[in-house]
Amino acid sequence: MAEESNPPPPPFSSHETFLYQFEGRRIIARREIDYAKATSKCRNMFPSISQSDQIIFYTDELFCCSGKPAEISAEVWGEAVSSIRSVVVSVHRHLTEVDLVTPDVFSYAGDKILLHPEFFMEGDKCDLSVYMAPAMKLQRLLKFLAVTLKVEEGRLLLAHQGLLLDPNKNILANGLSSGSVIQCIQLQEAKGTGIIDSEETSQTSV
Repeated sequence: MAEESNPPPPPFSSHETFLYQFEGRRIIARREIDYAKATSKCRNMFPSISQSDQIIFYTDELFCCSGKPAEISAEVWGEAVSSIRSVVVSVHRHLTEVDLVTPDVFSYAGDKILLHPEFFMEGDKCDLSVYMAPAMKLQRLLKFLAVTLKVEEGRLLLAHQGLLLDPNKNILANGLSSGSVIQCIQLQEAKGTGIIDSEETSQTSV
């Protein structure tokens, strides 16, 4: 009896194949255990990612994720990528600097406070550098972000270190100082559930 011929082996094993997803594109390529090589590969595969963009990898496949997307740090990349089949690639883009201290606000140049609101726009993590005066209410920042994100002002909340901020109080009354990072929380239209635009992109009830 003639021996059955076995099919030729694949060019690389299934463990070496990996799925990278970015802005609607899905590319199967080699699995990169080295974090720097993985970021370099993504810049080559997705030309819209510039050299200055900070790349962020997300997965929901690990047990500790509990089914929710979580950012993979460079520290554990090698261990994590060996246990998953794909990642969602995002970028952290610094959009611009904005000065909200208008002539109607009394402030000396040295009194300005720099805030860093963070949010997600079209799947990318973004942040702004916003200058405000200590006596200015956060309502002005909320209005600006609503226009930037093209959403209703009433669907946005601001938070700092996990605590909601009061837009009717000024910056100092909210306990903010220069350099503070502010998370932008966008409420869903139907239910009172907020999607916190933070590193974990997790959901929280409001």
